[in-house]
Amino acid sequence: MFRLTLDTTVLFQGLRNTAGAAAAILRLVLARRVELLVTYPVFCEYEEVLTRPDTLAGLRISRAEIEAFLAVLAGLAIEQQIRYRIRPNLVDPTDDKFVECAFAGGADYLVTSNVRHYRQAEFRLPAQIVTPGQFLEIWRQHYE
Repeated sequence: MFRLTLDTTVLFQGLRNTAGAAAAILRLVLARRVELLVTYPVFCEYEEVLTRPDTLAGLRISRAEIEAFLAVLAGLAIEQQIRYRIRPNLVDPTDDKFVECAFAGGADYLVTSNVRHYRQAEFRLPAQIVTPGQFLEIWRQHYE
């Protein structure tokens, strides 16, 4: 079973477009066909971004519905403890938390829509950095 770290954009895209690759990944997480790795900072970002009023309006979903979704996600996710801080000097330093999560949990894939930001790291990242579409293709090659 693949172990994943998901950038917040993947959650947003999956909730916004239920027919897209990101939504398919969320369905895999909910069906326990992949393992979602999170850390406290990663999950806090999920909550902070997804409960913003403009995000809720864009998703056409209520705060209560997002909170229910996050509660389910929290129950399924495997929390990782950060023992060593990793600073790969990414273009967006707020993305470092996803690298740390992937590293701590031995993720196979870090799924993001901002692949080029991660590929500019100063050292080799522990997981393959892929888009939602790329991951879904990889998953299908292994499991369908």
